[in-house]
Amino acid sequence: MKKLLISIGVVLIALIAVVTLKYSPGFSSFLWSISGGGVWLLPLVAFSALLDSVHPCSFSILLITIAFLFGLQMTRKKILQIGGLYIAGIFAAYFTIGIGILKVIHIFNTPHFMGKLGASMLIIFGLLNLIGALFPKFPLKLKIPDAAHRSMGRLINTVSMPAAFALGLLVGLCQFPCMGGPYLMVSR
Repeated sequence: MKKLLISIGVVLIALIAVVTLKYSPGFSSFLWSISGGGVWLLPLVAFSALLDSVHPCSFSILLITIAFLFGLQMTRKKILQIGGLYIAGIFAAYFTIGIGILKVIHIFNTPHFMGKLGASMLIIFGLLNLIGALFPKFPLKLKIPDAAHRSMGRLINTVSMPAAFALGLLVGLCQFPCMGGPYLMVSR
């Protein structure tokens, strides 16, 4: 019971820290100053990737994976290692996507181009979701592709450290269209 309370406390502290940092005007000023007014983008992209990694879909898949690993009677240490690599995989996917998006910004050299493009894409994805909900037979569905399910299942069944990282990368790539918001903040 004591370990459960400690775990819940750590999770709550982490969530409070993320929310506090996200909405703190002082932190955004600090982040902007260490990036040299947006000249050095690594702090901005790294923090955006960290914010983007805290996502309900990521954690739901992580919890399913952890439950699966407990079912295989793995040790807590091994489960924490696999979970950490899964989260690192998601972070790596978002970080590399963020770096790529920022490269595109410099190619076009258009003010707020990525913000406008991202907002347009979010509106289109939202409309596609609404159409899919109203018309279930609509051919376009925004979900993890059926072809990826088998690959994800194989990765989970291997229960290896590289497989956990690869699963995190795959989940990060598949859920990026619905969680690209922090990168819009960086592109402004």
